[in-house]
Amino acid sequence: LLEPDPAAEWERLRPMIDDVIHELDERDREAVLLRFFEDRPFAEIGATLHLSEDAARMRVDRALEKLRVALSRRGVKSTGAALAGVSHCAIGK
Repeated sequence: LLEPDPAAEWERLRPMIDDVIHELDERDREAVLLRFFEDRPFAEIGATLHLSEDAARMRVDRALEKLRVALSRRGVKSTGAALAGVSHCAIGK
């Protein structure tokens, strides 16, 4: 079984990910962007959002669940894998 090309997968998923990320409230959106698109640790996300590290982790987890539901409605099954797999392509753009 061939692995999908990350750049091609990013191009396919980017419009859907953009849509669902913009459906999040501002703080959830910022937490997800910091974690997956800037590869920031939870301690730094917490400091940026004025939260503890554990609260930042919970915010990201809850936001990912919201994204998972929204993306599954659009036919994408693995939110974490989608974000983790394509975020490296997005960073360079």
